[in-house]
Amino acid sequence: MDPVPESRLDAIIPAGSVVSVTDALERARAAGHEVELAPADGDLRWSIDGMEWRAGLGPAPREALEVLVAAGVAPPELAAPGTMALSVFTHLPPMCQSAYQAQVAVVHALAPEALAVYDANAQTLMSPPCVADLAAVEVPAPPSRLYSIHVVLGEGLAWMHTHGLRRCGTVELELVDVPKARITDMKALLEAAASRLIEEAAPPSMCTAFEVSRETKVSWIPWSKASRKMKLEGPGAKRDPAHCEGTGVLMAKPGMWKFCLPHTVIEARPRVLVSRAETQRMAAGARARWPRFVRLVEAHLGEEGWSFLAKGSFAAGGPCGPEHIWMSVTEADAEGWSGEVMSRPCRAEIAPGDSLRNDLPTLSGFQVRSPHGAFGPDELAELEAMLEAE
Repeated sequence: MDPVPESRLDAIIPAGSVVSVTDALERARAAGHEVELAPADGDLRWSIDGMEWRAGLGPAPREALEVLVAAGVAPPELAAPGTMALSVFTHLPPMCQSAYQAQVAVVHALAPEALAVYDANAQTLMSPPCVADLAAVEVPAPPSRLYSIHVVLGEGLAWMHTHGLRRCGTVELELVDVPKARITDMKALLEAAASRLIEEAAPPSMCTAFEVSRETKVSWIPWSKASRKMKLEGPGAKRDPAHCEGTGVLMAKPGMWKFCLPHTVIEARPRVLVSRAETQRMAAGARARWPRFVRLVEAHLGEEGWSFLAKGSFAAGGPCGPEHIWMSVTEADAEGWSGEVMSRPCRAEIAPGDSLRNDLPTLSGFQVRSPHGAFGPDELAELEAMLEAE
């Protein structure tokens, strides 16, 4: 496989604003980084080096931003001629999620005035509230921040593929010939597989089966091999060279030697598995943002269209450890919450409808359901920005 590419984040600077190299050095040092001047290369006007990252100022990636503007994802001013970007580069493996969170924190420290941050690897935009939230909460970034999924539709079939995984030391994953009716189901499987590859310091190699759902194990094979061995009909059958190298087609492995397309094996939405590391990350993120959840409960509990859920960890018999149960919140404060059990436990000695009081250390997740949609800890900043704009 080719060398692992750097992760690149571009902070889009407002027109008319200038971030000088002096500004960048002062901001980096104020944030606790050891930095020095470095030779500027390519289109960069200046460059500085930190211990594990480098940064520079240059033209914003206008062509990429124009695509996002045309799709309605970004405002036109992001792609205006002359727009500049402060770019931060780093290598992510082996602790990709922690390294990405640290990279976002550097971007926010160097360019707090940014209109948005463009993730060049995943080809996505992060809003200022999301950047500030991810930078402030010292918890590893969710795997979903490190990649995006593009869906290309054809006549009755879809081609689904990721962007952003290669910087994590693995291949980009894809699903081919997916029936349109199965896109949502298969997206859940693709997300679970991508998360597994991000979490693994040494991700599963070609044709090595790994488990991401209860229905079947999966593996990946290079696109070059899949195109030779399979008769493909969907939009992924013909593609540009950029989507041919470093990509792996996700396959199901229902038997010892048999491989086939996942949607032919999994009949409904897959029951994806959540790793212990991700469970711990989600719990840490929920606890770090708990005071903000409490403020929303105090402001909106009982209003039409609003409801609040918290997931608690309960002792349970057997070798699997605690059981995580969703509860409908009736009261929340700095120390914990009260609510009614919603889930039907498998092992914990509680039942749906039980009214309980839980302390904050048992929190493993929460969700806010509002007129704007449903938001977990990782998306809470998006909801707060919507409410502030009202």
